[in-house]
Amino acid sequence: MNQMQTSAVQLRPKLLDELLYLAKIPSSIGHKSGIKSVTKYVEKELISLGFQNLSYIKSLPPKYAPTLIAQSNPEASLKIILVCHADTVVAPASSIDFVIDNDILEGPGVADNKGGIVVLLESLRRM
Repeated sequence: MNQMQTSAVQLRPKLLDELLYLAKIPSSIGHKSGIKSVTKYVEKELISLGFQNLSYIKSLPPKYAPTLIAQSNPEASLKIILVCHADTVVAPASSIDFVIDNDILEGPGVADNKGGIVVLLESLRRM
């Protein structure tokens, strides 16, 4: 097993916990408070990574949650843009049941897009 594979195996429990935490937050399309909860979690993580100049852009129409914008080093010559969404297609009244099978989390919203958020955050932690 190479170093990257070893690191991935060691990170699996932490990332699975983070994914489960986020997946349990109801954040269906239009569920403003749930989406804000996910975004606040991302904001907290970005601040811990040294991101500055965090701001929110109001959405149009205003029934949707605002968009978080964060910059790490706005003066850098190389710019990298990472984008993800915090809403899911799961109806707010839906039962949220998850199954962990062989270290794989299955359930509503896991792949779209809570898993993407976890991958984005861990990628930033590794940079």
